[in-house]
Amino acid sequence: GDLLIFYSDGITEAKNYTKEEAYEKDIERKMFGEEKLFQIIQKNRHLPPEAIIQEVMNGVDSWMAEQEDDITIAVIKKR
Repeated sequence: GDLLIFYSDGITEAKNYTKEEAYEKDIERKMFGEEKLFQIIQKNRHLPPEAIIQEVMNGVDSWMAEQEDDITIAVIKKR
């Protein structure tokens, strides 16, 4: 079925290092990004909306160093 997904930029802009870690290690902070988000959604589109949300949140949680912004996601699935 079709999916309609709303999400806040707190998901796509989640960073993999804190500002302090990036400074100490002299590395660039990278964002989670839309590509990773879309890959997770595509891989799990067969699941119910609640499970898609959980998979997205698992991916974001394992990526980000700390939450710097609000995170919101809603998934509507047409059967």
